[in-house]
Amino acid sequence: MLRFLLLLMSAAALSPPRAAVDLALKPVDAADVAALHALEAASRDAERTSLLLRDELLPRRGRRRRVGRGAGESDVAPSSVDARRRRAFQMGAVVVEGAVAAPPRGATWIFRERALRYPADEAASKEALEYRQRVAGDYFRKMVVGGETVGFVCGTRCAAFDEASMATHDEGGAVLAIHSVVVAPGKRRQGYALSAVRRYLADVRAAGAVDAVKLIAKASLLPLYVRAGFAVDGLSAIVHGADPWFECTADAAVAPYVVADAFAESAFGGNPAAVVFGGRSDDEWLKKVAAEFNLSETAFLEPRRPGVYGLRWLTPSAEVDLCGHATLGAAHALFEETESARDLLIFETRSGELRARKVDDGVELDFPRDAPTNADDPSLVAALEAALGCPVEAAHRSSFDVLAVVSLDALKGLGDPDLAKIAGVPTDRGLCVCAAGDVRGEDADFSSRWFGPGVGVPEDPVTGSAHCALAPLFLGGADGAIVGYQASARGGVVRCAVAGDRVRLTGKGVTVMK
Repeated sequence: MLRFLLLLMSAAALSPPRAAVDLALKPVDAADVAALHALEAASRDAERTSLLLRDELLPRRGRRRRVGRGAGESDVAPSSVDARRRRAFQMGAVVVEGAVAAPPRGATWIFRERALRYPADEAASKEALEYRQRVAGDYFRKMVVGGETVGFVCGTRCAAFDEASMATHDEGGAVLAIHSVVVAPGKRRQGYALSAVRRYLADVRAAGAVDAVKLIAKASLLPLYVRAGFAVDGLSAIVHGADPWFECTADAAVAPYVVADAFAESAFGGNPAAVVFGGRSDDEWLKKVAAEFNLSETAFLEPRRPGVYGLRWLTPSAEVDLCGHATLGAAHALFEETESARDLLIFETRSGELRARKVDDGVELDFPRDAPTNADDPSLVAALEAALGCPVEAAHRSSFDVLAVVSLDALKGLGDPDLAKIAGVPTDRGLCVCAAGDVRGEDADFSSRWFGPGVGVPEDPVTGSAHCALAPLFLGGADGAIVGYQASARGGVVRCAVAGDRVRLTGKGVTVMK
């Protein structure tokens, strides 16, 4: 069994990415149920026809048919009829009313095979779908592509995952049982089921109402559910017909995440960001998760539309309006995990719509230009020099930070500045200390360091959003391309291109944990 499951996991991991799926999940109204029931019936008939034609056309002599053990063999003592049925299937025979018979020919064979392998209770009745829509409408969603309904997903809550409790909906149940994932016959193998299940899981996690999502599946569909985020528990005690079913579970209480190093050439360089997929959206939960990661930024993603995500950024102590490295980390994680077929992602944020594009040398972010203004107030310059312990050539303000321009030698020798004094500098977010040239003696046009003790970040390894102001500053207000190096202990290169009111920031991401 272990070897079988490992093979399934490998198949899921090695499956090639499909084309991007522009699919939305929408609520199901009572008026939709009849059409969805007809769609499920058509889908089941197509599946039956496919398998029955295969069974009828393949030569029976020497046919190899893989039949796994039924659930009864692991948890419940099997009846002699069940055991004989399994052995009969392995030999290409059928079981009719408990008796083993040689495989008949023609329509009789097809009818008996269909009756055995696809019992009536495998597909939901119209009444069952109506009940689920009426009492568990929050968990009944139709798949819509370009205005066309191509399938549906439905489930009910229960206290325990067994056949009896799944028959009704328990509003307080800690388990969500998925009953059906149905795709119209002409829409199969186009990525709709995978996209729908992933979005369904994300919505359930965001609601935060259940601890686990469970389903049973036949062996052929296990790779799909593994790719969608489920773990295969083993053979299920729930039995429908002759074929074995496997129980699968997705943890709904803990949101999946990735830790990615942004603006990094290799692992453990650049700036690490935690990227949380789905999960709850209430502020208190977000703050606790960000504090738990204790990284400079944690990005929280909420799927909204195909290729479009809500995105929020939190430090260990505060939510911020813009974060470059966590956006790059989020885009990198999505391109690797769930959006590999897309080249463009859109994030809806507190700073407006941001775009991330997959490019040859990493991820390109399209951010708003943040042209700094002169702030050479004598009292501000004096406070900066006291905090940094070196002369300040010029001071500027961006939308979020104070930018202190120093000499390249001063930046090289900065060491550890007085964070208590930096916290006293009047700024909305942090202090960016910068200089023309590359402190490494390489080809960057400017170097910088960024400190934000007021928002819980003593020093940020690489601050992408600060480069929306640094690039225009060192270009002298003109458009053009320029390269910045952030001279933290980890270090990171940010390639910048300023064009009008936008700044494109390009860097690489490296996944280090998930």
